[in-house]
Amino acid sequence: MVTVWLIWQRRNRFVNSTQDDAVKILQEDLFPTVQRLTILWISYRKPDSTCSYLSDSSSLQQTTYRREKKNKRERVG
Repeated sequence: MVTVWLIWQRRNRFVNSTQDDAVKILQEDLFPTVQRLTILWISYRKPDSTCSYLSDSSSLQQTTYRREKKNKRERVG
């Protein structure tokens, strides 16, 4: 799902860009963005995930920290 969304987003940017920008858009690497967004979306979809791939990610650690901080505020308030 993430990959399809990013490809569609890139396609729209390419179609609506100037010729100079089109070359830059085509040279961008989508893979790191796909990884980052997939980890982010999975971590929010399944917050109690015990997958080692997710637990080793710095992106997941940041989202987990934000989620824990939010949960503390909800318990207090």
